[in-house]
This record gives sequence, structure tokens and C-alpha cells, in this order.
Amino acid sequence: MNKTKIEWVRNPDGTQGYTLNPIVGCSRHCSYCYAEQQAKRQRQRCHLCYAFTPHFHEERLKDLLSWKKPIGVFLCSMGEFFDKYVPFMWQNKILEIVEKTPHTYYLLTKAIDVLAEWWIKKPTWLNQGPVFPKNVRLGISIDGTNQTVGYDTLVQTDAEVKFVSFEPLRGPVKPKLKGINWVIIGPTSTRKGYVQPQKEWVDTIIKEARANQCAIFLKNKLDYPERIQEFPEVRG
Repeated sequence: MNKTKIEWVRNPDGTQGYTLNPIVGCSRHCSYCYAEQQAKRQRQRCHLCYAFTPHFHEERLKDLLSWKKPIGVFLCSMGEFFDKYVPFMWQNKILEIVEKTPHTYYLLTKAIDVLAEWWIKKPTWLNQGPVFPKNVRLGISIDGTNQTVGYDTLVQTDAEVKFVSFEPLRGPVKPKLKGINWVIIGPTSTRKGYVQPQKEWVDTIIKEARANQCAIFLKNKLDYPERIQEFPEVRG
């Protein structure tokens, strides 16, 4: 478990949250993936992390049980929870711990196609209860270089909080935010700095978010005339 600098990952008291990576690696290999670049530092510690091959560090889950005070945790920031090579058994073990603990969990995926198939199958863990415990904030990542039907997939899930991350925003999008609680917008990070999206792209998302009472969070590195950093309301 590590303290994170990701602005939107917060503890319930508003302080910066944490990351935990029981699953590391992804088979998608996006060209701008910061996680795959960082994984190259793990050569001496874990060859699978170094290769960014999806694998399971089950031993890390015990960290979640040791914290009694509720915290905010970005799960699998260095991997893809819904990767096509990640078996239900790994996901099952993670969500069982999530349900038992008082923390707020952020789960973000680029594998929208796999999430759609996964949701249709509806794994029957958690004592026949909800697939996603109420303390999970489920998000999809859309970068603007491909238009997907991911919005519909996300809305259909039973996650208490649903969000869309437009980070990095690399092209114009046609957001469909009815039923979405939160949007995050950020630039593309490179070794030489940040590549900013066009203002019109950001304007389009903000307009759609406002029309649907959707909270908006603009990353600090986003070059935009307003500083909007809202968080979704959590129903009691």
C-alpha cells in the first residue's frame, strides 16, 4: 500500500488516498501507459511486474485488513482488473476483501469490452449480494481516440458511484453522461511534459456533465481557465 499523488483519490476525510496493486500488468499495452513505464523499475523484484504480464499478488490484500480507519484506495493502478487474462478467481478474492472492509475503493478500467462481457455473466460471489459492493467507485477510461459504447455498459452495472475518466484526453469525444456520477479530465503525460487537449473538447464534456448533474474533476495539470474539482455525492 502506497500513498498516492493522484489528486482524485481521496480518503473520506479529504486527505490524499492510497494505491494497492494486487493485480499488476495489462495486455493492452497503450502507448501512453505510465504504469507500464513504471513497471520497468521492478526488474530485480518481480520479473512478471517488469514484463507487465497480468499476474496476482494475493499477499498484498492483507494490507486492506490492517487499516481500521476508513481510507480511499485506488485498486490496480498498475494493472487492469478486467484484463482478458485475469480470471474470476482473482477478482473474486479482491471483491470479497473489499466487501469486508470500510474503505472507499476506486476501480478504473480501459477494458470496457471485457467489463461488458463480465457484467452479463454476473459472478455470484458476495453471498448472492450486489456484484459491486457499495464502497466501490467504478470507472471507465475513454481517451477520445476511439468511440465506444462504454457509457451504456457502465450505467447498467450496480456500482454505487459510476465515473468516466477522460485522461488522457487525446481527441474529441461525444460524452453520454446520463446515469454517470462523476467525470475526470486530464492531459496526456509524456517524458517531456504534458500534451494539452483542445479547450473545445473539455467544454463539450463539462456541458454534458452539467446537464446531467455530474460532478466534474479537472486535473491540476490540465490547462483550462477554470479550476473545477468536485466529488460525487455518496448516498446514505
